[in-house]
This record gives sequence, C-alpha cells and structure tokens, in this order.
Amino acid sequence: MTRVRALVRGKNCKFAARFKDMMHTWLRTSLLFLVLLPFRGVAQQEVDSLRASLLTCAPGRESYALYGHTALRIARTDGQADWTFNYGVFDFNQRDFVWRFMMGRTDYTVSAVPTPTFLSLYAAEGREVTEQRLALSQQEIVRLLGLVNENVGTPGWTYRYNFLTDNCATRVIELIRSSLDGTLQFAPLDTALTYRRIIHRFADVPDPWGSFGQDLLLGRSVDTLLAVEGALAFPLCALEAVRTATVVRADGRRYALAAAPESLNATVSGEGLDGTGTARAAWVATPLVVSGVILLLSLLVSMLQWRGRFLPARIFDDMGMLLTGVAGCIVTLLFLFSALPSVGSNLLVVFLNPLPLLYLPWKMRNDRRGKADGYIPSVQFFLLSLCFVVAFLQDVPAAFLVLALSLLVRSVTYRELRRPKFPLWRRVVTYSVAFMAIVITALNIFRA
Repeated sequence: MTRVRALVRGKNCKFAARFKDMMHTWLRTSLLFLVLLPFRGVAQQEVDSLRASLLTCAPGRESYALYGHTALRIARTDGQADWTFNYGVFDFNQRDFVWRFMMGRTDYTVSAVPTPTFLSLYAAEGREVTEQRLALSQQEIVRLLGLVNENVGTPGWTYRYNFLTDNCATRVIELIRSSLDGTLQFAPLDTALTYRRIIHRFADVPDPWGSFGQDLLLGRSVDTLLAVEGALAFPLCALEAVRTATVVRADGRRYALAAAPESLNATVSGEGLDGTGTARAAWVATPLVVSGVILLLSLLVSMLQWRGRFLPARIFDDMGMLLTGVAGCIVTLLFLFSALPSVGSNLLVVFLNPLPLLYLPWKMRNDRRGKADGYIPSVQFFLLSLCFVVAFLQDVPAAFLVLALSLLVRSVTYRELRRPKFPLWRRVVTYSVAFMAIVITALNIFRA
C-alpha cells in the first residue's frame, strides 16, 4: 500500500511523473476539443454568431492581485459556448517558484474556463468584472480564437512572465492586435505616467509595505515617462486605453475597437474594498511613520552617546548595519543576477549592498576592545552621501530617505565626537552633506 501511495503521489517514482504528464496532456487535449467543437464552422455562417470581449477584473487583496486582471472572452451568441481565456495562470507549488520569480524566470500559462465559472470566482472575492465588447468581424474573431487555441492546445505551453512588459494584459492586447485586419491605435496618455507612479497608485493604500519594497528593488528604468503602450501592462490602464482605441483599415476607415465598458457583476458585495475594488487597509504603521520613529530613536541614542552612554548607540548601530546589510544582499543579488531589467538599473545598490553585513563582526570586535571604528564615521558617511545624490537620478521613496537620514545622524555624531582630530574642511563637508540630506528628504516627503 505504501508503494501504491508513492506511485500516486509521485514520490521518488519516474512512472508517476510520466503518468502525471500523460494526464496533463490528455486534459489539455480534451479542453481543446470542448472549446473548438461548439465553434466549428461558424466562419461560414451568414449571421454573426461569435462575439469577443475584453474582461477586466478589479484589484484584489493579495499582493499579486493589487493591479487587477485581464482576460479574453469568446462566446457564441446562441449560448452554446462561452469561454474565458486567462493568461495569468501560475503555480505557487512550482519548484523554486519564489526564487524564479525574484530572478525574473517565472513561467506562466493560459487556461480556458467557462465564463460563468470565471465570474463566480471573482464574485466570491468581491471583485467586479467589467466587459468591453470588441468590434471585431467574424473572420477576426475566428483568427483570434485560432491564436488562443495554439496556446491552449499545446501541452506544457508557457511564456516567460514579466511584471511590467509581458503579463496577462499585454498578452491579450497583443492577440487582439494580431487578429485585426488593420492597425490598432491608442489615444495618447493625458497625464505623465511612469511605471513607479502607476505602482504607487494601486499599491500605496492597500499594501504600503509591499509598495515600499518594490520601490527599493526597482531602478531608474521605471522612472522614465511611458507611452500608452507601456501602461498596457496594468489591467485598469489597459481598460482605459482600449476604451479610446481605434482600428484603422487599409482604406483609411476608422472605428472604435470596443464598446463602452459594462459591469458583469455590479451587484457584487465589495466588503473591504473601495470604489475601484482595491482592498482597503487601515495602515497606521506605514513605512514613513516607522522610519520617522527610527529617526527620533537615532537622535535619542546620539544624545545618550554625547553624555557617555555608548551601549544604546552600539546596539542601534549594530542593528542598522545588520538590517541594511540583509536588505543589501537582496538588492545586490537582483541587481547582478536578475533577468528583469527594471532591477538591474537600481542605483540604490551604492548603499544597499552586503558591505555593512560583512563588516559588522569586525565592528563588534572593535567595540568589545574599546577601539575606535572608522566604518560609521567614514565609510557609512560616504555611502550615505552617494545615496542622497542618487535621489536626483532615481525616484527614491521618502521613507527610505528618512531611514538614511537617521543613519546619517549616527555618522555625523561620530564625526563630531572626533572633532578635535578633524580639520575645518572636513567639518564643512559634514554639515554640507547633512544640510543637503535634510532638504532632499523634506522635499520628497512633501512630494509624497
């Protein structure tokens, strides 16, 4: 019995793995047959029998659902078939999923489900689903269906997911574009948008710490102004773009791509959601508030250090080096090895790197021996100076600048305690950097 269970569960058994692959292929083939059968022969019918729609789902509570979701609906007007194709399918149980996601090597796939089932899943989460009927001819819809079925019908088909350039929304828009007998044109954006600003729009309120973490990982490449094509990666932005999009025929005729948006489940109870479907969260301990508390704590331990009480200052400094070093390991890892170009341009790596973590044991050793250590007054001061310079080149979250200011307070304190050994020009540099840091931090707080 134990061996049979091992075969069924696929534990240490090649036969179970092959059986699982065979069943997966059979299910895919069966699904393809069920999808194609009701649509067979519709291209030759004289009356319109197919309709295609873009479905946009409101944001949800999970971090991966904060930006909404996009799917493609194809149905027969006689009600014999109504399917929704979802290009946002992933599996948390994939081997090394979290690691692959961080490294930009996550593979997503497509699923086909009956539209009522799709709607019921989002209704259960209290998320509204909006439909935009696409003004496609029967030949274009059949062509669109064929493109989708090439993916659905291929066993093991996946695509390399990219949060900002290749996801559920961009895949569907590109399929629609490829099926048109004409050119798809979008109206220009009426506001200046960057990837970072769009992320803030959707993530700041429901998930401020997640938004803060993304800010620390994403580099300057997400701060460039976007054309409308770049904003299509965000489902709600794609909805607005499609609403004003037009198709231009070869003979110059133009027509709107989609009808006005229409809610498919307007009666959904959005408990815990705001008007757009975004999960509300009564965050009090936001990153900016927590960083402000740390800044006050930094001032307090500095005052104690001036009065000869060094233990609180050492504990604060050690914790600061530990946390910045751990965060620096993550930032540096992604900066050097991730396939995502958005993290490979992160200039915060000048400060968020493993150096504090590597040097921490040496500093603690010097503290135990009562020796003066030069990391905080010199190395940390220099790296923090570069960090505030980075704020001119890349959008840096205000909460991070407040944290950097708290560490700068510690560096300036050490430098002042050594004042008799410092020449005048070094003191001028110290206070110039401190003044610059305060001004830059204040400006970013007010802008936020």
